[in-house]
Amino acid sequence: MVVIFCVIGKAQTDFGSYFLEGTWAGRELNASDSLRGKVEIYLPGIYFESHHSNEISLKDIFRQNGQGSTVNISNIINKFDDVNTLENNFKLNTIGVGLKVKNFDIDIRHNVRFKARLDYPKELVKLIFEGNSQYIGETVDFGSSVDFFSYHEYGVGASRKFGPLSLGARVKYLSGIGLIKTNGTDASLFTDDDVYQLTLDTDYTILTSNSLDIDGLSDFTFQGDLANNFFSSNTGWAFDLAASFQVSDALKFSASLVDIGFIVWNDDTSGFTSQGSYTYEGFDLDDFLLNDDVEFDVKLDTLEDIFEFEESSAQVNTDLGTKLYFAGQYQLNEKIQVGALLVMNNTAFEGNAFGLNVQYSLGKSSLIGLNYSHRKDSFSNLGIQFLASVGPVVIFGNTDNIFSVVSNDNFRFNGRLGLGLSF
Repeated sequence: MVVIFCVIGKAQTDFGSYFLEGTWAGRELNASDSLRGKVEIYLPGIYFESHHSNEISLKDIFRQNGQGSTVNISNIINKFDDVNTLENNFKLNTIGVGLKVKNFDIDIRHNVRFKARLDYPKELVKLIFEGNSQYIGETVDFGSSVDFFSYHEYGVGASRKFGPLSLGARVKYLSGIGLIKTNGTDASLFTDDDVYQLTLDTDYTILTSNSLDIDGLSDFTFQGDLANNFFSSNTGWAFDLAASFQVSDALKFSASLVDIGFIVWNDDTSGFTSQGSYTYEGFDLDDFLLNDDVEFDVKLDTLEDIFEFEESSAQVNTDLGTKLYFAGQYQLNEKIQVGALLVMNNTAFEGNAFGLNVQYSLGKSSLIGLNYSHRKDSFSNLGIQFLASVGPVVIFGNTDNIFSVVSNDNFRFNGRLGLGLSF
């Protein structure tokens, strides 16, 4: 039995939502935040984020010619790092309710969350699109790692004021939907410079739970039933903790810990391992990869001879990726508030981040805002946010990089859109 512990980091830090105070998005990141009304109904909303480790934009991918747009493969490959990371994450806020009960603000909510990360070397892309003739007499490492998991999240939070001090906490029960993770990702190819003999070595393990069944490369079955895993046997717990202190009528400081916890995957959890060396003579890999006349089924049958997977039982523990927020806010006048936010992560890939925010009030329950954030290897992140109320209806949204929405020059974006009722 294989036991694995892993941490999957998030692609981007959500800055704008932290300053949407009084909404379920703001309270999600700061459990000490107060509810807007006596009764809050949380209606469905979404949050998404995507990020690539190097700055490949849509303009780099597509090239304009007289016949329209074509994929610019050579330009893309030149921009890849030696090792590249692609992260995509999605959160669906389904339903929830918030209530003021005596001295407490209490909220109950349900979310569905998806987290995915792919780490892959530049050589893998070059092999796929340019073949192996460029690597004759060389050993090329092309092993890649995949981390994906999804889960239901059921949360109950409470906050209370003690004079200028507000304290909040949330406990979250987690029910795993599906998991795909690689462990031991060694894969290399050697092309002999004399007889062009190919030697491929693998030490590769794919760990899955409720997501994937493997019976050779020609029989990959994807599972993962969202509807039937509201309460699965793969479970975990997570906690949020927060505190806010009102120094004066204008100045406030806050701190928040989010997603302290993990999921244990031990039901219907398996490891599929390919380990060994495979030698093939008289085989033209360039023709195999680049020739569209070679049928796909033939390619799979050949690859299946190389990657012979053996199944074993496994247990995987996935850390959610805890974040620590520190914020300060200052009310300049009745209309303008400014703020600063520092976010610290327990994942080396993402790194710490710092942001500034300014909001302009359009009335008692409406505002617009701008925020600037400095992230690891990224300095030009300008975001917008809004909050609008019409009667009991509250709608809000934000993105931390507006340039990714209005142009094709950036492959780093996130966004949130939410809806609720406040009474």
